[in-house]
Amino acid sequence: MTCPGWTARHAAVVAAVIAALTVAVAGQRPSATPYLPSPGEWQKKDPAAVGLDKARLDEAIAYAVAHENQGTKDLAVAIVNQFRSEAPYNTVIGPTQPRAASNGLIIRHGAVAAAWGDTGRADMTFSVT
Repeated sequence: MTCPGWTARHAAVVAAVIAALTVAVAGQRPSATPYLPSPGEWQKKDPAAVGLDKARLDEAIAYAVAHENQGTKDLAVAIVNQFRSEAPYNTVIGPTQPRAASNGLIIRHGAVAAAWGDTGRADMTFSVT
């Protein structure tokens, strides 16, 4: 099928452009492989090394610790109380354990810039945003 006004010259120009783009794309080096830590082996870096202000980071952590949920750490009690009017959804079906105190990690550019509390502990998790 031919298009009106389409010539062999047009086809040659299009083929040359496609060939040039193919060579240009093929010649590009892929971006550096992103850092992907092995499980449990995150790099730790000074906050300044990842573009964070240590003093402000410390303030944020202090705020998080000071404003920890003051409710009971016994989830068997907390779940029933929180969803008291939503029976049967407030029935605990399996085992629970008391939740840990405030803890967390701040990760930037693939490295831990700050950590507080027991970050190695597994806790029950519900709604996380």
